[in-house]
Amino acid sequence: MRNYGKVLPEFWTGDTGRQISALGDKAQLLALYLITCPESTMTGLYHLPLSTVCERLRYEMKDLARPFEGPLKDLLALETRGFCQYDSERSVVWVVEMAKFQIGAGLKPGDNLVKGIAKEISHFRKSPLFKGFFDRYHECFHLDGQFGFEGALKDLERASEGPSKPRTGARTGTGARTGSGIPSAPSFRTPPPEEEAEEGFFDSKEEIEEKPESPAVLTFTCNGTPKTWDLTEAKVAEYQEAFPKLDIIGEAKHALQWTRDNNAKTAKGMGKFLTGWFGRANDKLKSNGNGSRQSNRYGNDDNQPERVPITWSVPADPNVSIFEQDLNR
Repeated sequence: MRNYGKVLPEFWTGDTGRQISALGDKAQLLALYLITCPESTMTGLYHLPLSTVCERLRYEMKDLARPFEGPLKDLLALETRGFCQYDSERSVVWVVEMAKFQIGAGLKPGDNLVKGIAKEISHFRKSPLFKGFFDRYHECFHLDGQFGFEGALKDLERASEGPSKPRTGARTGTGARTGSGIPSAPSFRTPPPEEEAEEGFFDSKEEIEEKPESPAVLTFTCNGTPKTWDLTEAKVAEYQEAFPKLDIIGEAKHALQWTRDNNAKTAKGMGKFLTGWFGRANDKLKSNGNGSRQSNRYGNDDNQPERVPITWSVPADPNVSIFEQDLNR
């Protein structure tokens, strides 16, 4: 189960969002469920039995045996909007644009997420939705060649080109039925990039493009995946703007050494960790008053009261001891 998922506000107000809203409250709730449910993954391709949807969203269980009723009816309606596809034979759903919004428009070839994506989608090699996902994302997520998907893709392609079979089992196509009497979702051709709508299923008004990367200043070793996190020049500039009097690079090096000597943080938590680190350093800077962050535990801190040195005077009478003179004072 994912720790978090992204849902943009335009889900409710964008063009696709308004189209989904026009389908009714149940379809709109189902669309939101598909991108936030415990079964969902970052790829948007995952296993989802209709019985689970009925239980979670309070559909009638009896609708599962009725053609084009209950959750299947709303899934088909969402499919006509290009929002998702459903393989009822294998109980697999694919939220078409989900990977772009949860992962990003593209990854570097060596990114650890590439292997994670390949591992997630490998469970669905026999579903026609696997080919749809691969065609849509294989270039931006570097899924070609190294993961051995070619055989599964050829099998799916041959199956889609083969002669049509009697309606005794599940097949793709409008009105096709499974052996259980539940109609399968009609096939949906994923449009090539040049044919895609202006807005994705979250309907962001801004074009999602891979931004040029800022050079790394320091690289932190992290727990979990990914194993490293880069503090970039752009991020340093952000921190410097937030803490103008602080030596960001110097403090970041202190933080880097701390993560080496202690349990390293996760990549997801590095931003919060450094913000807290810089905030505490900035507070110490303010408490010192003179702009120095140094705090001396031995008493010579600039903010400590000045200590008067101890002096000794020479006794007036050399024949009288210092101790006796002190007693007479």
